[in-house]
Amino acid sequence: MSLRWATPADIESFYGTRPTQTVRALAWEMDGVVIGMGGLSRDAGQIVAFLDLKPEARTNKRALVRALREGHKKLFVNNMPVIAIADPNEPTARGLLEHFGFEHIENGVFVWHS
Repeated sequence: MSLRWATPADIESFYGTRPTQTVRALAWEMDGVVIGMGGLSRDAGQIVAFLDLKPEARTNKRALVRALREGHKKLFVNNMPVIAIADPNEPTARGLLEHFGFEHIENGVFVWHS
């Protein structure tokens, strides 16, 4: 498994379309297939964190956490606050955001400060 900067083709292939906003993303690859995509986008003047995983990305939780730590170090290098919204359909979302230093503001919205 490897983590690398995502190309526009990676993003389009993973999501089926290109994003409408500017993104800086990392692709998590296993056997040449992108199984996860995470990064930062700018939306309405805010920097927003995102993470999307295919089911096979969840099979090795230790490797997933390692990749998330590596990605966090690469992406969270500025002094701007970063917003994230915990997926209400993902039971581990809130805990994961808190583990990486996000503070819960309200209604599943979290913020990270450097």
